[in-house]
Amino acid sequence: MNTITLDKLLCIDSDLLEITKKYENQNYLLNDMDCSYYNINNVKSQLKTLFLKFKSAKYLNKFPIENNISLTSTYDIKLSASQKSTISQVDNAVTNYLDKQIWVSEVYDSLLILASKLTKSEAGYLIYTFLSYKSEETIAEKLGICKTSLQKIKKSCLVKMYVELENYIENDY
Repeated sequence: MNTITLDKLLCIDSDLLEITKKYENQNYLLNDMDCSYYNINNVKSQLKTLFLKFKSAKYLNKFPIENNISLTSTYDIKLSASQKSTISQVDNAVTNYLDKQIWVSEVYDSLLILASKLTKSEAGYLIYTFLSYKSEETIAEKLGICKTSLQKIKKSCLVKMYVELENYIENDY
């Protein structure tokens, strides 16, 4: 697990591009048949929700994550019911905060792994769509391709992302 800092979260786009460039000769777009097994609109919606949650972490992440954090409760002294309730609320708040930190770290690591499987155009699509919120017209222009080519890139990228990040997508069913 990487130690995630605010700097890493803010520079994730350049990290993704750097990794993609390293492996670009080994990667290719998925074909239409492979992509047809997935509902692309549903996949994109689920990934947008995941990225909103992931991006919100940079507002909560004030300190680096320590790999050796552990919570221990020591209630050897006698406490009143209200004191125990207060301590329990603090424990829950700290636990929730740490759970979020661990989740962000795991998603970050998965994104770096994903970057090694993307083509340069897929990485561009990921960054412009999920990190910069650009329109498809703007993305096609930035990548220097037509909208038809962008659709192939989009499908391939979304399927690769979904497969890599499926464990972190919250399903409503």
